[in-house]
Amino acid sequence: MKDEFNELTKPTPNNNQQANEFNTPIEYTDSKEFHHSEEFNENATTSIVKKKSNLLRDTINNLIKAMTYTAATGTVAVIATLFILNIDIFNQRPEVDFHYVDGGEDYISYYINIEEGEEYKIRLYNDIESYEVEADSGFNSGEFLELKSDTAYKLAVCGDELYGNDVISEVEVRTKTKHEVIITPIDEFKVEYECKCKVDGCFHLRVDFIDTEGVYSDFKAYLVGDDESIIEYSFLGEYNTLQKIDISEIEFMGDKNNIKLVITCMYNGELYTILERIVSI
Repeated sequence: MKDEFNELTKPTPNNNQQANEFNTPIEYTDSKEFHHSEEFNENATTSIVKKKSNLLRDTINNLIKAMTYTAATGTVAVIATLFILNIDIFNQRPEVDFHYVDGGEDYISYYINIEEGEEYKIRLYNDIESYEVEADSGFNSGEFLELKSDTAYKLAVCGDELYGNDVISEVEVRTKTKHEVIITPIDEFKVEYECKCKVDGCFHLRVDFIDTEGVYSDFKAYLVGDDESIIEYSFLGEYNTLQKIDISEIEFMGDKNNIKLVITCMYNGELYTILERIVSI
């Protein structure tokens, strides 16, 4: 009977066991060792469950990622499609015409037409300065004052609510170089004159002065004889250039050595006499 039991309880061989292991008799363990064996089996089972759980979790995460990517790709595709369908609309910016842009020494003036839309801005700027005013569709005119002379700027029309602050159109403009203001006082004008009646029949005269601001105007010369005959002459061209008064057809009945030369001009709305002197013709 014992032999039959031993025969039944022999371990089943596997490919990794040696042949002599089949003859090894079974050894009985006590309850403590048997309990330890149950714990080992339980831990092994738990480990397998955890591995399966982790595998399931990774699979679900990968699936979620795939779904998220697919959804995102679909969204991008939809947005791209909408963008392509509407790109012509967004590119239809209003037409801007800079009819007139001019720069002075310390100002820039403009006359601009904006085709359509509302709430635009006209901006004047460079790397250091920036100024802007509100504008609307249609014609807009104005000027930026108190600017630096001899300075480059950009004059731009910036977008309305649709285009934000984007520049729709712009031009370059520059303020002029500030020149030195020189005005010769009237009492310091230099007057030269000479009668060349026998040469060209004219009385030559020249008033030498500097007027960078153009404050003097309406220069005139008079030759007045003692017989009250008068020749009136208005200066031609630049006032400080050579002037010729034709007197070949004028006959002074009085003393030709007693002719009064008078030169006048306007300054600040008033008439000033530059010279009054007796000359000979």
